[in-house]
Formats: sequence, C-alpha cells, structure tokens
Amino acid sequence: MRCRKCAPPSCWRHLHAHNQSNQPTYMGADPGCFALLNPGPGNTERIGHLEKEVCDKFVPDELDIDDLFDTVGLVFIFLGEAVNYTEKTNMEPATKGYTEI
Repeated sequence: MRCRKCAPPSCWRHLHAHNQSNQPTYMGADPGCFALLNPGPGNTERIGHLEKEVCDKFVPDELDIDDLFDTVGLVFIFLGEAVNYTEKTNMEPATKGYTEI
C-alpha cells in the first residue's frame, strides 16, 4: 500500500463523486492498489482532505483503516473491487450502480 504522493498515477487513481444521481463515480484502482471514494456527489473538498489524511497517516505497507472508518463513511476500492466499508460487518461487494470514468 502506498501513499498517493509517492505512488505512480497508474497505481493510484484520484476519485471524484460529482454526478447528480447520488451514485459514486470512480477511476478504477489497479490490482494491489488502494484508492478512496467519496460516496456523496459534489464533495471533492472532502476527497482532497482525506487524501491528505491518508498521506499523513501513511506507513509503508500498512494503513490504519479502522482510523478512517471512524472519521467518515467511505467506499474503498481495494484490489480492484469496490467494497462498501461504511458497514463494517457487511463485506458484500458494492459495485452495483457504480460508473467507471
């Protein structure tokens, strides 16, 4: 797992949720890479803030995901599969309705 500041663009994709249908849009993460997705439309400020937070907390090959769970509801794209982590006990894939841009 790598911080966005030091990961190549092909590894980490910046995510935007700007459509009006309240469904996330994202640029897919490569296998083995980690990306953040803001589930709300138009909240690019929050995306930027969380990117900085992730980089500030970055430790090589390790990131305290539970810390981010408590910060804000997020959808994470991990190993190329979208999973909704806002419900910690439900690990079902949350790909329905997502649009890759």
